[in-house]
Order: sequence, then structure tokens, then C-alpha cells
Amino acid sequence: MSSSVPFKFTTTASTNLLPVGSADQGGNVKGISVANVATAIYIKLYWGPQPTVGTTVPNLTIGVAASANILVGWPDGVTGNGQLWVAVTAAAADGDSANAAAGAVVTLLVE
Repeated sequence: MSSSVPFKFTTTASTNLLPVGSADQGGNVKGISVANVATAIYIKLYWGPQPTVGTTVPNLTIGVAASANILVGWPDGVTGNGQLWVAVTAAAADGDSANAAAGAVVTLLVE
């Protein structure tokens, strides 16, 4: 039985593109927690080679309202093939590459 490991970061005024874990791990996302302190943000998850935010279509997009907190869990996890990447943008569209507001705390629980 595997246990989930938290991957936590605070957004900066950028797209916040980050690799989660190592390339050989893939990444089974069991849950996400976000404490958003400013305008709406959109968490975008990608599996595969390094994506280009605004060009590569995300596998999953999670919206977080302005000044809101969310906690979402998936008992079986959400996964894909290849390296897991996370980005945070200012709009929901797959083609969006606008910088997210700084200060949101994002935690992914990854197995």
C-alpha cells in the first residue's frame, strides 16, 4: 500500500509551472487543497513531457474562486502517463497563459 506525499507551493505572479515528483514516478493525484487569497485561479495538471502553458492542453483543470478554499479528494486517484506537471493560471481556457495572482497555497497529495 502506497501513501500519499504532499507537494506544496505558494503561487507567484507567473504560470507557476512545476514538475511534481520524478519523471519515472508518473503521479497519481489523490487530492488537492488550495487556499486562495486573491482573484480566481485555475490549477492545471499535465502528464507527459514538459508542457508549454497556453499551448499544451491540460489533462485536468480545477477552478478556485477568488478568496476561496477548496479541498478535493479522489480515493482511486487521478493519473496519466509520464511526468506530472502542475501550472496555475488566471483563466480557465486551455490556451490561457496569463499569470496567476501571487499568494495562493496549493497542496497536491501525490502517490
